[in-house]
Amino acid sequence: MDECILAENNGIQVYDSDIQLYCDEYINSLPDENMVYKPMVFTGMLEYLYTHCIKQLLNREKYGSIDYELLDHVFQNIYKPLCYKYNNTPKIITFCCLVRIDSHNLGDVKNGVLSNGHERISKNDTTIVKKWYDICESGLVEKTVENNGIGSMFLLKAKYGYRDNDNVLTIQTQQTQHESAAEIAARYASASLPEKPQLDE
Repeated sequence: MDECILAENNGIQVYDSDIQLYCDEYINSLPDENMVYKPMVFTGMLEYLYTHCIKQLLNREKYGSIDYELLDHVFQNIYKPLCYKYNNTPKIITFCCLVRIDSHNLGDVKNGVLSNGHERISKNDTTIVKKWYDICESGLVEKTVENNGIGSMFLLKAKYGYRDNDNVLTIQTQQTQHESAAEIAARYASASLPEKPQLDE
């Protein structure tokens, strides 16, 4: 089976085998390979990948400006699969570690403020970056619902504008379809998940 090209820029190609090679190198350097599932160690692996293959791909010294379509290939084909493989929630801040861009500047891009110099951000670039934020937000919501984690609830409030509310989002399953409203309310009486505010366009 042919190798999969994950990202390409001006003749420089990153294959799935390249990523696996450097991930294995990093993991083999750890005292315990299971440490890679810890967020800080996982971030260290992303920085290792940047140094050994992503930096050359991006080559900003040569090509100058940031190519958001190229970064989208890195996000979708490298960063996100690594998060899922090593049990980490996708986060903008750790993606920035992989591609060495400033997370605050990325927020400006999402909001359509400024890009390089005084050029206006293109609508396409803004759309791409908003998609990354949506994916990261969705992953954090899923983690919060699954683990009821205080830390992830705090991040939803701080990063995405969620707030505490007495209403609880429940997913309709085969089990809950046969429960009365009172039974469901009693089961979730003490739970509280953040609710995202409705913002004016």
